[in-house]
Amino acid sequence: MARKEFKSGLDVLLQSSKSEHPISTTTEINDVLKKDLKEVRATFIVNEEQLTMLKAFAYWDRKQIKEILFEAIDFYFKNNRASEIAEVLQIFANKQQP
Repeated sequence: MARKEFKSGLDVLLQSSKSEHPISTTTEINDVLKKDLKEVRATFIVNEEQLTMLKAFAYWDRKQIKEILFEAIDFYFKNNRASEIAEVLQIFANKQQP
């Protein structure tokens, strides 16, 4: 007796629907890029208006507050202090050594 092959009905519905080229969202890409960064919990005192703006833009951009803060600090160092970074880090490292 020949075995029947069912290629319609429920079998079609239960087959894997993965495409050859998976679609990545920007969130997944950002997670991969930021995976190597070491995060440290820190407490800061901030201006109340700036905190409100930080929360509002995080909500508006659908990001976490820490992501907006990371972008702001990164922008500050890259655009305002780029020429001083190496020198400042070296002096700070020397000061931390006993």
